[in-house]
Amino acid sequence: MLKKILVLMAFIYFSVTKAFAGVSVISGMDGTFKRTRGESFRGFYNAVLSHKIFVGMDSLYKEMNGDLYFVSDSYNFMNFNAEELVDEYKLKPKEIISREPFAHDSEFSYKYSMVKKIIESSKDDFVLVGNDKGVDQEVFAKIKEEFPSRVDEVYIHVVENNKDILRDVVPYHTAFDIAVNEYSKGRMPYGKVAKIGEEIFSEEKFHKVFPLNAHCPRESKELNTKKLKEFDHLISDITKKTLDFCNG
Repeated sequence: MLKKILVLMAFIYFSVTKAFAGVSVISGMDGTFKRTRGESFRGFYNAVLSHKIFVGMDSLYKEMNGDLYFVSDSYNFMNFNAEELVDEYKLKPKEIISREPFAHDSEFSYKYSMVKKIIESSKDDFVLVGNDKGVDQEVFAKIKEEFPSRVDEVYIHVVENNKDILRDVVPYHTAFDIAVNEYSKGRMPYGKVAKIGEEIFSEEKFHKVFPLNAHCPRESKELNTKKLKEFDHLISDITKKTLDFCNG
């Protein structure tokens, strides 16, 4: 009897592990994981030296089962700050890539070559996470076109809200949006998604979700959370809190 129970438990374990098999993540830093503020001196400080992140992004990356790579817009002599940042939030990225001065003709060339190199050097499937402030969307769309079977999803954080979203790109406002979509694709279990949603909803300082320089949705039609009945109540709560904050 005990042997049968152990076999059943092993079957359940491997079934669940397989069902929620993770993919590796390639993420931007500023505007995606880390909060920055404009072009002022304070904005420069936040971009270069601060450790302020968008609420829930650290939890999201911890809950996704694959490797984590950061491709930063900063130059490599500032790598110490990125390393301190991930240490503070107890993340263990496989690599933090930063830009080498004069090594690339453009931001597009830099990001495209780095993301492509990561994918070509790995056997994993990937989720790409960036924002709409620079060239992330264009780079990721090209990468997905070249590696259609290796790139499962492209997520773009709506920060400036001044670009049309390309086909096959999923816009998001919060880590919860990504988590819900990952759940719908079978890559993240219910409990982890609910935990990220509760973290965002319970955040008292909601500017950590929508900082001053980022687009703040004022109408429910702007919000991008995938509608799933399992999360109806949590989606409703976060939507109301978002609209109250952005219209306040």
